[in-house]
Amino acid sequence: MDSSYSPELTALTDRWVEATLKNSGKNVTGLLTQLDPLIFCGPSVQEIWEGEDLRRSYENPSKNMSSSRILETRTKAFCNGDTGWSLWEGDIQKSKSGDVQRARITLVFVIEGGIWRIQHIHSSIPDNDEGIDEDGLRELTALFQARSKHNPVVGETGIAAIMFTDVVDSSALTVEVGDVKWTAAISRHLLETDGIVRRNGGQLVKSLGDGSMASFQTAESALRAAQAIQARVSSLNVGPSMSLRIGIRTGVVVETGNDFFGTVVNKAARIAASAAPNEIRVSDATRLLVNGMTSFRFSDPTERELKGIRGLHQTFRLDRVDPPDPE
Repeated sequence: MDSSYSPELTALTDRWVEATLKNSGKNVTGLLTQLDPLIFCGPSVQEIWEGEDLRRSYENPSKNMSSSRILETRTKAFCNGDTGWSLWEGDIQKSKSGDVQRARITLVFVIEGGIWRIQHIHSSIPDNDEGIDEDGLRELTALFQARSKHNPVVGETGIAAIMFTDVVDSSALTVEVGDVKWTAAISRHLLETDGIVRRNGGQLVKSLGDGSMASFQTAESALRAAQAIQARVSSLNVGPSMSLRIGIRTGVVVETGNDFFGTVVNKAARIAASAAPNEIRVSDATRLLVNGMTSFRFSDPTERELKGIRGLHQTFRLDRVDPPDPE
């Protein structure tokens, strides 16, 4: 059977590219195959996503990925039996910088249930993710790969969810209730925090005076522990009400002895410092790792500077944690 030009696949390609560049999640995923393999290959050498993680990333596009304006385009598509392929070329204008750049996208289609679906995507869009550098892309790719493992283990280097807690205005509370009562309250709080962390599969790395640092093998475990800690701290009877800030960042860490180091650790501490009293704030990568789970509810996406760390960083407020999804 000879290959032939396909007006249908040409139109589908234009539709998919427009939805992708405008971050229209459901319009993107509706054209993807529901079977595996589904593969995306991007401009970075590390930017290869597959299967369900790729579908989720399109369903919940990051606000760091700015929508772009499409200028001149050229599309051609062909099919041969139940297989098709296309090439899209166009000039796109970045919404933040206003720069115009040339982009190319190739798609491979298959017929699935009588409908053309995309099975392979190769994107060559310069600076595809504004605000996410190559290290960020590499880290996010590693996170999605680690999420598919049943029990990822943090060794010398590896993936971990790092959580920091911090008591708000502890100095003022110490003066108000007195050193003895305050020391007893903080000791009890840290002991209870340790218990909650352990019950959720984590480890308390260290106490930080009136706060703590903990590590978890999964973002889900860290979020459940954070919510339980916030619920528990309100029950401490220290006179005036005690409130807590919690920050969580998930990514590649380095373990030395019984401690963890690296950019992820620093960012987790800064995220905690940026949180409001009684608030849990998480990085965008942490949110993405649990996006397929209905147990978690997030709101208030905010781009902010984090002290000592270059650029703007998007964080979300964790609003609610429900019981785990049924198997």
